[in-house]
This record gives sequence, structure tokens and C-alpha cells, in this order.
Amino acid sequence: MLMAAERYRRIDRLDQGNMSEVWLARDVRTNEDVALKILLTVAEDERRNRKALERFQREIKIASSLKHPHILPLLDSGWMLYNDRKVPFLVSPHMPEGSLAQTLKKRPPWQYWSLAQTADAIIQAAESLWYLHTRRPLIVHGDVKPGNFLVRTLRDPQRVERVIELFLFDFGIARLQDMSLGDMEASDIIGTLPYMSPEQVRGRVGCASDQYSLAVMACWMLTGRLPIQAATYQEYMYAHVQDPPLAPSQLNPERIFSSAIDAVILRALAKKTEQRFSTILEFAQALREAVIQQANEETSARTISVDLGEDDARYRTPSFQEVFVPVVEENFQIQLDPVELDEEGVLDEPLPGPAPKVSSTNGQREISGRLYTPLALQPVYRHDLKARPRMLCWSPQGDIVACARYGEPPLLFYRDGRVELVQEVGLSLSAHSLCWSPDGRVLALSMPGEIYFWDVVARKSLPLVLRFHTQRAIEALDWSSGSYLALWIEKQVIIYPLNADQLRVTQPSLPLTLSREEMRSGSNNVLRWSPDGKRLLAGTSDGRVLCWRMGQRVTVQLDLQIGQKVQSVSWSPDGSFYALALRDNRVIGYDRTTHEQIFQWSNLPGMPRMLSIAPNQRIAIMLSTRRLVFGFPGELAPLYSLPAQLSAVWSPTRNELATIDEASDTQLTICSE
Repeated sequence: MLMAAERYRRIDRLDQGNMSEVWLARDVRTNEDVALKILLTVAEDERRNRKALERFQREIKIASSLKHPHILPLLDSGWMLYNDRKVPFLVSPHMPEGSLAQTLKKRPPWQYWSLAQTADAIIQAAESLWYLHTRRPLIVHGDVKPGNFLVRTLRDPQRVERVIELFLFDFGIARLQDMSLGDMEASDIIGTLPYMSPEQVRGRVGCASDQYSLAVMACWMLTGRLPIQAATYQEYMYAHVQDPPLAPSQLNPERIFSSAIDAVILRALAKKTEQRFSTILEFAQALREAVIQQANEETSARTISVDLGEDDARYRTPSFQEVFVPVVEENFQIQLDPVELDEEGVLDEPLPGPAPKVSSTNGQREISGRLYTPLALQPVYRHDLKARPRMLCWSPQGDIVACARYGEPPLLFYRDGRVELVQEVGLSLSAHSLCWSPDGRVLALSMPGEIYFWDVVARKSLPLVLRFHTQRAIEALDWSSGSYLALWIEKQVIIYPLNADQLRVTQPSLPLTLSREEMRSGSNNVLRWSPDGKRLLAGTSDGRVLCWRMGQRVTVQLDLQIGQKVQSVSWSPDGSFYALALRDNRVIGYDRTTHEQIFQWSNLPGMPRMLSIAPNQRIAIMLSTRRLVFGFPGELAPLYSLPAQLSAVWSPTRNELATIDEASDTQLTICSE
């Protein structure tokens, strides 16, 4: 008789996370292909292993109790010897077409499906979740997203409204809930950022949390865009709790023009759980009815107004469609997830990593096995920001630090101790990104779909406002010494000529689009001009680095595939080299002229989130572990360390560092060597 583990012969590894591996396996008893999921353990980290085992066993317990036509069944489970350790496994049917996320990449429903077909898919998803919610004890899935539904394509011409069948799976973070207790408290914030409900951000989950996540997924499938949009981990956490969601008709007005569809989606995305639908199935049924209503309305002709005025194109406010005309190749695939869902966007699997091991040895600090000397910086200024910072930005002359804050107007900090509030700018209080004009007199502030300009001497906003037909935040911007403003918006990089005279008119000159294909930005630190204003450097979330050279013609001087998400780019103040921070815990430096690698620091004790280079060429690296490490280009590795968090920026003219205190995420500190 076969032992349980011997029954399954592994053929090919399909997927791997930090918690488990999934293999295509052959059931030697039935001679059928199955999916074999095996728990992974980590050497010398028993705390993590215990937590992973607890989740895996909970997944087996929940999955074994479920039987529903739209839930992937559990075929078998047990224990096996794997990598010299006894670990649990589970077996489910092999679905060769993969997940809904993969299907949507190949054939985006907002391009290939009817609205009725999309609504049918949401009904299937809701039925599986409603089954969980009506069990005793009820089950909250906690991670509803396209990647957690497997698919089987249907080719039945008699069922035109159903193109796929969905099967819910992955109960690793699902929770059993006592009906009498209401929402559950979670020990960790777990889930996937773009789909996470406001209450999940606060550490509580309930059935309404699954409804919110399904509404995000429905909006994405209907329009191709997310109703809550952000660029970073922190911004997503804030946006789900505070920012109003965008209606489907705003996100894709050519496809969605029904107020009924808007009303259904926005109700399911209400910040307060009591304002959502009473059940997830009620939400899905209401969405299907709204889709039918729009289909009926489409029988009436729709009138589109077109302005045929003969105004000079040079003086019109550019629409988003006028600025960007992307070239779509036949094999182009739309990326499903706006956030890199295999890293910080996913808060369930991989599991939270252990904190870096820190100890002291003869005045040095050992962090994750490396010795670092505390950097001797003297604090020269401290200020309570009253809100968490989005971004810190020094003026070119090094005499002012501008700070963008969540939910509050930006602040200006002067070397003489003055603090000024930037107000009267736009309709929104909170700026997403900041950058300075070359003379340090004007501050550019990006809002969703808009850029305003603040004269710090006159203390007033300037006439020019750049507006785009999008509500998405402008992902990055930087102003060159040659008076060109570079923007990264909606996967495109463009530049505007902006000198002092052009800032005092209400209509801008037409911009130049640099990127002719879609490029995804990972943060607001990945677009930077060289100090002389002749080169523009950009790093993408899919590991591409580009450098454009400005002249009589704009040319691409560098197009390099790094293979890892670029977290940040930075130029040395003298322009002799630039550095890249990569997701795989590396920082690499390149010569400005030859673009040859001049140094590489690997295995940093945390993921580098941003870079800044001081006038003396000391490189500051902000890690994900609330710590700065420092090094010079000629060193084999960073040698110095300092506790800090969120942001760290060197002054361009002095060896002064602006950063955020390790103990308080609202405390600005400026230090000097």
C-alpha cells in the first residue's frame, strides 16, 4: 500500500512563495494530474515556521469542510518528508488554465467580454463567498482578488453570458468567526493592498471586508482600472481609509456610463461596513441588474459633444488623450496588478519576515550578521510634522526643505528656523510629489491629475496649472536645471519646457512624450535629472532603466534590463555617477559617461526604498527595516548605519541630511556631519 506522500510524483514546480511551493504532480493511483502544495520551512527561524504551520493547517481544516461548485475541492492532505523536514501537504485538482489574474492578462474583460459576462463572473465569485459567510461558524476569506480564483474556460455557444467558471481557493489567511463576536481582530495586517478594505488596514476583518475586495475586483474587471489608486505601501494604507473611491464611469467613461453601476460599486466600497450591502450576494445581484439597465439604455443613441473651435493648439490645456498616444503591439499584454503583488503589495504570503538581528560589538552595531559603525551626525533641527510625510525635498540652494504630508498641506522649513504652510493650492490639501524650480523660487506640487506651482517668495500660487484627464496621482516629477519639468503619469514619461515666463501664463506649451511604450513606475523616487540637466534617468517596476540625453534631439542613451524592480534612482551632486536601488536588496552604481558599473552592494540588511547622495558622495540608503546605511562608491559595502524611517534626503549643497525619526513617523530631523 502506498504511503500518502509516495502517492504523488512531482513533475514540475508551478509556483513558489515564502510559505509554500505548488507542484504539478501525478497521482500514481488514479494516473491523473493534481496540484500538490507543500509547506516550506526556513532554517533557524522556528517562530516563522510555527506561524506558517498554523496557517497551513488552518487552510487544510477550512478547505476540507467545504463543498461548493465554485470552490476548489481538497482531494487529500497529509505529511511528507521534504528538504529533510517533516511538513504537511495538500492536494487539489490541477487547473491548467491557471488563475483569473492570468486570464485577465491574456484577454482583458474590459476589451473582450461583455458587461453581462463580467457580471456573471462576479456572481460566481459572490456565490462562493456567500457560501463561506453563511456557514457556522462563518468563514471570512480575507484575500479576495483575481489571483485567488482558478478558471476553466467555457466554449458552449448556448451560454453566451458565461465565458468562464471560477473556483475560489487559497484559504491560508481565511478565518473562522463566531457569529456573536462581530468583526474579528487580526494579529497582523494581512491581505493584498489594492483589494484591502479599510477595516483590514485597521486590523479587523468581517464578511463586509470580502464584499469590499470583490467590489474592487469588479471595478477592475469592468474598467481596467482600480477605484483606489496609490503608488506605495503607505499610500495604499492611507487611501483605503481616507480617499473616496473613483466611480467606474470616471475610470472608463466609454465603457461605463450608467449611474446605476456607479451607485452599486460605490456602495460596496463604502468606508463604513454598515453602509455596504447586507450580503455579498446582494451586491453581486445588484451589479448584474445595473449592467442589464445599462444594456437597455444603450439602445438609445449617445451624444458626444466635440469642440470644433479653431483655437490654436499651442495654447490649449492638453488633454490626456492629446498628450499620450501609446503604440500597442499585437503581443502587448496589460499588466494585471498595478502594485507588484509578489512583494510589499501582498501582506499574506510571503509571511512577515523576522526583524533584523541587531547587537552591539565595540561600539559597532551588528545588523543581520554585518557590523556597522554608527554614523556621527549632529542634529541641528527638529520639528513635529503633525502628520506622516509623503516626501521630503531640498531646494537646489539647500536653504529650504519642502515636506508633502498625508492629509495635510505641505510645509516649508527654512534654515533660519521659519516654518511656512503652503496653502491656497488646488482643491486638495495633500500633495503627492514635490520638486523645485532651478532657481529655488517655485515649488511644483502634484495632486491627482493636476500640478500647481507655488511662489515661495510671493507666497502665492502662480497662474499656470497643468491638468490631465485622469484622477490618478502623478507618480513622479523632477525639474531640471535647464527648466524642463519631467512627469511620470499613466505609464508615460513627458517633459514640459517651464521657465519663469511660462509659469505666469495660464496655458502651457505642448509637452514632449519621451516614452513611446507603457512604463510602470514603482515610486516617486525613480525619475531624476542629472545636475547639469542634460540627462533624464528613469527606473521601472519591471526592472528597466532608461536614460535620455537632451540636446537638439532627445535620444535614448541607455536602455538597460536590470531584472529587478527599481525602487529609487539618484545622481551624485557632481553628476559623475548615478545609483540604483533594487528590490532584491542591491544598490548598483554606474559611471555617467560610459554607463559601466563602478560598484555593487548586495545582500543589504533590508530592501532599499530610496537613495540620496551627499556633496561628499556619501550614499544614504533608506531600508525597509527602519534603518539607514551609508557608504562611499569606492567601498565594498556600506560601513555606517543610523536609525531612521520613511525618507532620507541629503542637501545638494551641504552635508546635511533630512530624515524622519525612528521612534516617531511625524518627527522631522535635520542632521549635519
